[in-house]
Amino acid sequence: TGECADRFYTMVPRVRRAIRRELATQRYDIVFYSYWFCSPWVYRSAALKVIDANDVQWERHAKALERTRHPIERLLRPWLLRRYRHHEVQALRQADIVVAATVRDRDIFAAATASPTRHLVVPTGLDTEHFAPSGLSPDLRQVAFYGALGNPMNQDAAVYLVHAIWPRILERVPEARLTFVGSGPPPELQRRVIKANHQEAEAFVKAGKY
Repeated sequence: TGECADRFYTMVPRVRRAIRRELATQRYDIVFYSYWFCSPWVYRSAALKVIDANDVQWERHAKALERTRHPIERLLRPWLLRRYRHHEVQALRQADIVVAATVRDRDIFAAATASPTRHLVVPTGLDTEHFAPSGLSPDLRQVAFYGALGNPMNQDAAVYLVHAIWPRILERVPEARLTFVGSGPPPELQRRVIKANHQEAEAFVKAGKY
């Protein structure tokens, strides 16, 4: 359909009624929500509407469509992508403020929407006091890849690291070791990583919930 799968939840009748009731009975100065695919009723609110875009979602959708094995999705891929991009752009145009994580994303949103919507850049934050160096001397031969490995974009990054970057590192540092930390690594990814590295020391460490 070209619709975002994540949008389905907000379109469930009970959830949709709850959102409409909340907006009808409560007055808000600001409505802040992550991603563009929220309930369409949110866009009708008189409040200042702020979308935390996180990233350019239609680019993620394009990656997903490149991987699909569904014959109809493969056939309709260009149309599905155009439809998804259209929905995303229309939603962003209805926001008063769009928060982008990078300057690149901000520029893409600004060019695509061509509207008075204000676009801000707020990089992903990090608590530098909590995540401070421990004082231990790091082993520069140990490299870790951290990310949700069930995410197709992170899977692409992991494969690229193994095939395009890691061999160059091994040429200079043969004793280097690579560890992947993240939840949901599919078996195929694990096989490809281990086969490409030709090393038994490579490990996948499942990241638990916290």
